[in-house]
Amino acid sequence: MKHASIGRKLRGVLAFAAACLVGVAGFSAPAVAAPLASEIDPLAKGSINLLKWSTPAGQESNKPQNGAKDDTAPSTGSVPLQGATFQLYRLTSGTNPDLTTNAGWEWLQNVRGGMTTNNPTVAQLATAGFTVTPVGGAQVTGSDGKINWTGLDIGLYYVAETSVPAGHKASAPFLVTIPMTDPVNRDKWVYDVYVYPKNLKDDSAKVPLDLDVPKPGDPLTWEISTNVPGSGTNYVTTMRFEDTLSNDLVFSPGPPSPVTLKVGGTTFTNSPYQLQGTDYVMDWNSVTRKLTVTINSDGLKALNGQGPWPDQRGKRLFLRIDTTVGPNYVGALNNQANIITNKPGTTEETTTTTPQSLVKYGKVTVNKVDEKDQPLSGATFKVYYTHVKYTSVPSNPVTGDPKTGMKDTGVTCVMNGGKTSCDLELRYSDFAENTQLAEPDSRWNYYYLKEMTSPNGYVVLPGFIPFQITKDNTNGNTHVSASLKVKNVKDIGGFELPFVGGPGTAAFMVLGLSVLAGSAVLAVRRTRRNRVSIEV
Repeated sequence: MKHASIGRKLRGVLAFAAACLVGVAGFSAPAVAAPLASEIDPLAKGSINLLKWSTPAGQESNKPQNGAKDDTAPSTGSVPLQGATFQLYRLTSGTNPDLTTNAGWEWLQNVRGGMTTNNPTVAQLATAGFTVTPVGGAQVTGSDGKINWTGLDIGLYYVAETSVPAGHKASAPFLVTIPMTDPVNRDKWVYDVYVYPKNLKDDSAKVPLDLDVPKPGDPLTWEISTNVPGSGTNYVTTMRFEDTLSNDLVFSPGPPSPVTLKVGGTTFTNSPYQLQGTDYVMDWNSVTRKLTVTINSDGLKALNGQGPWPDQRGKRLFLRIDTTVGPNYVGALNNQANIITNKPGTTEETTTTTPQSLVKYGKVTVNKVDEKDQPLSGATFKVYYTHVKYTSVPSNPVTGDPKTGMKDTGVTCVMNGGKTSCDLELRYSDFAENTQLAEPDSRWNYYYLKEMTSPNGYVVLPGFIPFQITKDNTNGNTHVSASLKVKNVKDIGGFELPFVGGPGTAAFMVLGLSVLAGSAVLAVRRTRRNRVSIEV
């Protein structure tokens, strides 16, 4: 067995090999190994065996990766990730470096020294003098999270993730050589190389803050949240939000600005740092209805800890967008957003699309009838809501705060001009903040109908009439709920009070005269008896 001596120049190659191996622990640099002792077989074939893990944020592992096989999960919450797409490239140059020689490794180290990033893009590799040739077509991880490229020649390869499964962040591209130094037997080579690029779960989301937006026509704020990418020497160089708003949303570009960005906390409210108008650029296309918010160089410096704030990479960033729900809207209003950032350690962009976000409004019809179910006109109603589930409505329930009592929704129902019914458009009782609710839940909307004026000749209903709009009582296609029948009774339950000059008055007068006449007769008799007693 031949042994190759390694000079001072190749010490940098060893450092490069350690820095370049991709691992689950982070977006690290590519993997290149230098020969230590054994001669490389120029006719050997190798393989690159990729296992993709889905790892929850906060469970990143620092387990070192060195090309050896280790299929144990990097964390308790990690599972193999299906659906990640990768492309393998072979890198060559005009001299096609021979990695079976010291000169080949020295050449590779010199080229690497001219690169400005540990995770170059295809374009940057081409600029560095490489010919970048795809090895077959793109491959997609299966249910086991694996891709295997076999029958590979000795040389330098580049692996890039080209499509990211929904709900995950992209992994950094990386370089790998075939072969690599055996991490256990340091005088041998490993031709079957194992790599473990990580995909952190991406909990980016867009949520309608519709908790207290009970009716169409009300202001509605949408909140987009994501983690600022990057760590270490991997800085965020691109961060942009793109949101095509529904035609059923009313949007005004201002002034004042309809967008607000904050970072650094677990919620928008407790985030301590707010980006100013000089930190981002907002663009609104009224034709396509596309809203774009781009964090500019000043804002990026602040996020990277190169400005007035501590390093915000890995922290939560919140973007709020102010809109208004179109008047009389009924349906499930769907909205999503794209979050565009650079892949870790590169300037290549990657796009994350937030999961579908919904706000739901339904319709219920109120029908006014008399005691015989005949339509009545002339009533007026108001609608109140509360998050409190009553077993019985207390006295004076209207507090103006739905957390403690009832609040006016602003919805009125006026049945004038012969109208005997009206439609009420309201937020679903059991759907809020993009979540299907189950009782008990403090976000549930309990609605109450209150008659303010009654039809002429009928009693105003003194109590509140409860109702709800839920998935169980609403047509899923039309979002129309079962109608409400509100019955009125005549004044004093149908009995009539007497009025001046009517037959009722005459009857009372006759009865009164009779009583008076009887009283006079009794008085005369008593007088006569008294006189008889005196005479005796």
